[in-house]
Amino acid sequence: MELTGQQNYFELADDVIKKCDADCEMTFMHTGHGLTRLANSVIHQNIYTDETRITIRVSRDGHIGTSSTNLMTPEGLLDTLMNALEIMKTSEPLEGFPEPASKAEYKKADTFVDATAAWGPDDRAKIARDAIARGKEDNLILAGAVESTVGEIAVATSNGVRAYQPITGFACNFVAMDDQQDDPPSGFAAMTGRDVASADFRGTYDRACRKAVLSRNPVEVEPGKYDVVLEAHAFTELVEWFNYISLSAKSVQDGQSPMAGHFGDKITGDMITMIDDAYGSHVTGLPFDMEGVPRQEVTLIDHGVAKAVVHSRFTAAKEGVKPTGHGFGPGSMPSDAIPLNVRLVPGEHTLDEMVKMLDNGIQVTRFHYVNGLLDTRKAVMTGMTRDGTWLIENGEIKHAIKNLRFTDSMLEAWKRIDAVEKETHPCAAWWSAIGSYDIPGVLIRDFMFTGKTGKGS
Repeated sequence: MELTGQQNYFELADDVIKKCDADCEMTFMHTGHGLTRLANSVIHQNIYTDETRITIRVSRDGHIGTSSTNLMTPEGLLDTLMNALEIMKTSEPLEGFPEPASKAEYKKADTFVDATAAWGPDDRAKIARDAIARGKEDNLILAGAVESTVGEIAVATSNGVRAYQPITGFACNFVAMDDQQDDPPSGFAAMTGRDVASADFRGTYDRACRKAVLSRNPVEVEPGKYDVVLEAHAFTELVEWFNYISLSAKSVQDGQSPMAGHFGDKITGDMITMIDDAYGSHVTGLPFDMEGVPRQEVTLIDHGVAKAVVHSRFTAAKEGVKPTGHGFGPGSMPSDAIPLNVRLVPGEHTLDEMVKMLDNGIQVTRFHYVNGLLDTRKAVMTGMTRDGTWLIENGEIKHAIKNLRFTDSMLEAWKRIDAVEKETHPCAAWWSAIGSYDIPGVLIRDFMFTGKTGKGS
């Protein structure tokens, strides 16, 4: 995919804004996405999409109109502007909606890597074929995906914002399975980043295969409280849901966040320090949000104490504070904001050391079907283990176990964290082109498993 370039975007934006008799915000998103998928040890999909989306939001006295197009021509953008203006005329006013962001300076962010931009379908297919070959060494079948993204994002407003950032990214995930058993044991591993040249693909699919071998012949254990070692991807599932329900100003203003009414209070254990940081994570994030506001580093939880949440311009205006640079922009509700580069401060132990700390416990590779909406004020979540779950006895992994369901309050569970891994791992989110999670593994005491998941879970 060829980049359009900031000059072209800004010229188009200038032309639209000159023709607009209201406050105007524009976002341009142009992405090329390559995806190679494998299942049953066969590549079954190798595709590439090239998409452009331009969204225009206009406002006057709280009346808002939004319209989008994929026609990046003067005529297409003018039609989109006219649609937005017509919608604005008939919309109900939104009290307190602020004027567009103003011109600002942004930090330099290294989000574009030439090697990743040049990565093609043959490169992705080679990784998939190598993974399949590795699986055959242990009589395993492989499934998963290898993907890459190249793109550019631009934001312009009638108050002078002209922001532009090119991006690249890659991700892969592999599930290795032994289909010779009735309830196939499996292993999972994944990776994400911006530079394919530094990616350890072999180490990733090899880890999935080793986990699958270690998961053979699982035994059944009874639900109950267990000390657990959660690997990074398992813990990320919990952190991601906590992000959704807790860390936006809107969730606090709506009274649904466990942070609501508890800023300054200790809501988790001392070992949780959670920060949204576009520049300090393994995968560098954007220097601005979709409203053109500079991204700020935000300490969300500091040694267990609830400190802050992230703001769009609208939620910030409601509280008389500055926006943090996390707004979703014209293509969303004005109140929408979310941390996009959440990282946890690492601890002092390796995963092996944490395993040795347990007399009787469980190690979990990852969770799936997690639901964090049971009781958001207490961050109660439920979900199931998957793709590698093992019983620990006397500090050693003894054998694989069948999958279990957990149900627990994360506020309470995270108070029982006894150790944190000294290495953090970049873990993909659905917005991985512009950010990701940077998470260590953890040891949690008395984690509550409430049921068995049954055959084929």
